[in-house]
Amino acid sequence: FTGWTGTHTLNGVFIAKGPNIFHGVKLEKTNILDLTPTILKIYGIPVPEDMDGTPINDIFIDEFKERKIPVQEAKIEQPEEHDEKGLTEDEKSLIEERLRALGYIS
Repeated sequence: FTGWTGTHTLNGVFIAKGPNIFHGVKLEKTNILDLTPTILKIYGIPVPEDMDGTPINDIFIDEFKERKIPVQEAKIEQPEEHDEKGLTEDEKSLIEERLRALGYIS
């Protein structure tokens, strides 16, 4: 370990515009993890029950805010058989090369 090479914060800027969005709403305590569930709600796509975050309902006009989107049950699929061989040397080298290019290892 040679020290931190970057930061990964959950801070960000959120801007929304559309026919079902209130104009001029200021959000004080919104989490970036709420972005994906919000987009799914806009498109009427079920939000997986194991997804972090919840739709940012404060941005929606009342009629849209009350729109109920079904929650999608999480499906965890188990592999039919366990592969014991692992990664090839070429795959390991490729992963290491990509991690190095991203600055995660030196």
